[in-house]
Amino acid sequence: MKTLGIDFAVQPENTAWCEIEWNHNGAIICDVKEDCHDYEIISKVGKFGNDDKCGIDVPFGWPTDFVSLIQWHQVSADDLPDIGETLWLRKTDINVRDKIKKTPLSVAADKIGRATGRAAWLLRSLGIHDRSGKECCVEVYPAASLKRWGLQSHGYKGKNKAKLGELVSELCGKMPNGLKMGKHLQRIRESDNVFDALVASLTTRAFCLGLVEPIPDNDARTAEREGWIALPLADSLHKLCNDSASKGKHNSALAPKYTR
Repeated sequence: MKTLGIDFAVQPENTAWCEIEWNHNGAIICDVKEDCHDYEIISKVGKFGNDDKCGIDVPFGWPTDFVSLIQWHQVSADDLPDIGETLWLRKTDINVRDKIKKTPLSVAADKIGRATGRAAWLLRSLGIHDRSGKECCVEVYPAASLKRWGLQSHGYKGKNKAKLGELVSELCGKMPNGLKMGKHLQRIRESDNVFDALVASLTTRAFCLGLVEPIPDNDARTAEREGWIALPLADSLHKLCNDSASKGKHNSALAPKYTR
């Protein structure tokens, strides 16, 4: 199988992807790219096999209560309802905060909402209606994955190339069967966008193996609308190269359902 991780941004020039092939020899990075445009992503995902999956680092939707507020504001003269933190945070944001003590950016109140605006068009173009991860794409959050795996989740972006290089080495050291980067190693060490795309791809693999926190039953319907961050289990990183696990865990429920 292959996993495609995408570090998503408002502009294509800040968007990167990392594709990993998983087989009995371990994990091999087969493609990395920066400056990824929507039509390139659609073409890439359109060539997926049934076992392949894409993880995108962007909120897949807005908080349900926030959407309701906007609709209310347009048509109602009644008093503003008292909603609380679910006005600004999705159920998955609250779940991540409670589990790892790190709060994702608010898609309703932060600039990341612009990236979600771009992603909304992309997901619809891919035919995705269920945003919980059941279709060909799953929402990921590299900073949360790194923290879950006991790795540095901040301080490596921008001009801090030395820290990024150290983080790459530490990440590889936690994968006993190795992560073969080949000619892409230097690019990953120099670009935090590509590195985040790598983490997104690894998280996607964890999702496919069932090595992520499950969605609570009472949040399942909300996750279909708002999106749900795939939060890997703390001990999942060293299990990602287990080829036998992929045969046992991956199933048709995760297969792509988009139109080509």
